[in-house]
Amino acid sequence: MILLAGITGAKHALAQYNPATIFDITEEKFTRRFTVEFDRNNKMEVSVTAMSNLAYISNIDSIIKIVMNQLDKIKDTPVNYVMWRKIDYNMDDSAVKKLRIVRYRPEGNDYVFVGKQLGYLQVQQDTLTIHGRIPWSWLQQAGIYKPKYYRNYYFKVSFYLNNLKDLEAYRDGRLNEKIRIIQQHYKDYWQSRSDERLQLKNHPEITAETGRGAIYFQQRFRFRKSVEIQNYKNYFIPSISITPTFIYEQDLTLRELGASFEAAFSFEKPDSTLKTHMNLFAGLSYNVLPLAGQKTWLRMYPYINIAYLLYHQGAVFDKNSFRIALGNFSFGNLSTKIQPAVYFNNFFKDVTPSLRIVQRF
Repeated sequence: MILLAGITGAKHALAQYNPATIFDITEEKFTRRFTVEFDRNNKMEVSVTAMSNLAYISNIDSIIKIVMNQLDKIKDTPVNYVMWRKIDYNMDDSAVKKLRIVRYRPEGNDYVFVGKQLGYLQVQQDTLTIHGRIPWSWLQQAGIYKPKYYRNYYFKVSFYLNNLKDLEAYRDGRLNEKIRIIQQHYKDYWQSRSDERLQLKNHPEITAETGRGAIYFQQRFRFRKSVEIQNYKNYFIPSISITPTFIYEQDLTLRELGASFEAAFSFEKPDSTLKTHMNLFAGLSYNVLPLAGQKTWLRMYPYINIAYLLYHQGAVFDKNSFRIALGNFSFGNLSTKIQPAVYFNNFFKDVTPSLRIVQRF
């Protein structure tokens, strides 16, 4: 019975310890990712939940200094330099830091000859990852986050190095400078490279998979929300919309298929009293957005929306009305758009042109 109890206790203890919950952060926590390329294929990769979080790691040199000092206490210098290391440093709690070091040994030996000298060849890079949750005290001081969301903001900085000692050469202010450039210039023009990545035109050492470093997951479902204002006949019609949307990303292009529901408000004076009427449109939309950076400030994207007047109030809209919107003109970003559209009823009778201004949230 004593042996059985001991085995059971050990089993429960092993089940409770899961290093993945301490040292691994799910990709869904991040919305932006940038890579800074150095010499000899060394790289720094920066991931954040929001762009404003970059301010928290703007002095990355000081954070690295703390990590390296703690690594020195462990004296993790392997005898065989062909081995490579994966080091994770967790900063979720400002008072308690966690460190994990995993060593990898190659299945065989790789050699290099320099003249008559024989040496080992390391074919994998050392990896140092520093990550953590943004402290609530810092978020509160920034004054832009609500308390209920404070546990949802993360950062991750990963270094891929031929040798961990190479990091010392970059601790001369360069790392802080690269993060500052990302903060100030991530909205600049991104140009394509031959390896299908993008780079900042004026800072080609800073690269990303998509323009502005945005992270898109291949398939997902979102509720798109927006407000609109449009002309219809002699009226200006404000409206609000919600669009359950299926999103698919492939080949640096985002495709969205949604079912739109739009409440359009009209203001009428049939007598001396002003009355507000709500008309409900329901329809389907298809949108295509390139993920790469664009040169021009004004851009047009493929878009189609077909909507039908499902619920009718007042005398502004005709019964059995349809609307077709074709094309999106975007000003400077992807959230504010101008959409040309036409309204008609009973299969292209009483055609009325319209121009819609859409602000997406």
